[in-house]
Amino acid sequence: MRFGRIGGMLIVSGVALFVFGYALMIVGVAVGNLITGGAMALIGSGAAILCITGPVPLHGRVIRAGLGVLAVGLGSLLASSIAASTLTYDPLESWPVVVLGFGGFLALALGSLIGEASLLRAKGYARAVGLVLVAGPLFALLAGIISANVASDPLVSAVTGGLVILGAAGFFLGCAGIGMLIIKGDRSTPTGAT
Repeated sequence: MRFGRIGGMLIVSGVALFVFGYALMIVGVAVGNLITGGAMALIGSGAAILCITGPVPLHGRVIRAGLGVLAVGLGSLLASSIAASTLTYDPLESWPVVVLGFGGFLALALGSLIGEASLLRAKGYARAVGLVLVAGPLFALLAGIISANVASDPLVSAVTGGLVILGAAGFFLGCAGIGMLIIKGDRSTPTGAT
């Protein structure tokens, strides 16, 4: 088995595990935090492997740089949450935790933007994955704009809730799509995502 396929499977399984762990966190099961932490480690490991190996269609320099920055961001967030869990006082009073967390979020956002822009420039299935990955956060952003500017109404709440669910589903499907690009062995991108 090639390393690229291993990286793709780590990303797909990490996304599925993250959704499962987050669902457990919503219903109040304490082990959900551990599951989401493990999922972040899987996704970050998969992104790091894809950054290093760069299989088709993710063999362009830009997408590989985006995946590398994404892996660093996830690793930093994971280190921040591990460090915060060992403290007996408020983690926001610890500079290392704050710096790791802020740096992780910044690297995660930057890596995501670089990767999304690169996927949007590709052809075939890679572009479709990029579109789904971009559409997810846009739906969530639209839900936030609507809920902030419209008076509270049950219909508006239902619409914004649906947009948030649609946005989360689009984001997670897009993330899993990156792994599926490798597992599937998409050859419809002759020049690769740049």
